[in-house]
Amino acid sequence: KEEAKEEEVKEEKTEKKSEDTVIPEKKFFVGNLANKSDDEIAKVFEPLSDSATFDRVKDQFGFIKTTSAKDVEFLSNYKGEIRVEESGKKKTIDPNMKKFFVGNLMGIQDEEIGKEFEGLGDSAIFERAHDNFGFLKLTDPKDIEWIQKYRGPFKVDESRPKERNNRDSRGGGGGSGGGEVENSVFIKGYGENSDQDITDHFSSAGTVTGASIVRSRGFGFVRFGSQEETLAAIELNGSNLNGESLFVRQVFKDSAGGGRDQRGGGRDQRGGGRDQRGG
Repeated sequence: KEEAKEEEVKEEKTEKKSEDTVIPEKKFFVGNLANKSDDEIAKVFEPLSDSATFDRVKDQFGFIKTTSAKDVEFLSNYKGEIRVEESGKKKTIDPNMKKFFVGNLMGIQDEEIGKEFEGLGDSAIFERAHDNFGFLKLTDPKDIEWIQKYRGPFKVDESRPKERNNRDSRGGGGGSGGGEVENSVFIKGYGENSDQDITDHFSSAGTVTGASIVRSRGFGFVRFGSQEETLAAIELNGSNLNGESLFVRQVFKDSAGGGRDQRGGGRDQRGGGRDQRGG
């Protein structure tokens, strides 16, 4: 009987494999992995076929590549603690969604965070971007009201994207809009990776609103919707992008309303003018 059962299971697996279809390779971003072991992640994605590969880029995120139609179906419909999104697919953002920065999480386990926010409904989504902070996405008005009244050990602030037409308070004129510069990071070391690869990589920090990659000079800028997301992106300094080690630093606004990266400490603190590189 046991042998018959084993044979039946083998036949079922063979039948499922035969029903699968090989398709052009699809890539999925996998986030919210902080404090999750490789074994835990493997268990979540156990239903995937042998063609699926997982590359953990950093503690909090990685990528799954597959050529199986069944895998794509599973990943597209996955609902759980881990964040899964198809790379290159435009996101539909709920206009009613509000995003809240959650800080002071160093040393706090995900279970403790869940217990602290157990007053929120099932539609609430928490994404841990780093050991010390993460983001809450809320659409239910009751949840939004609850979190706005929250007083507890964690720091909670509503993430508000800065207006792009806001000028520097010192009266700076031209250049990029203040919010756009302040919410940007300077990057180098991306090698031959495509613009899409770079955007996918930085999406672990938040919503990428734009990227300017100057390949002829080997650097670029990636923009985000809020300061909190920009701070999360800075944590990707030294992270691995398909074998390339990324250099990431924050961009600061200069007096003309433009921006410069943090190399050499940015502006000269003693005189308030430009730094001594003469840039």
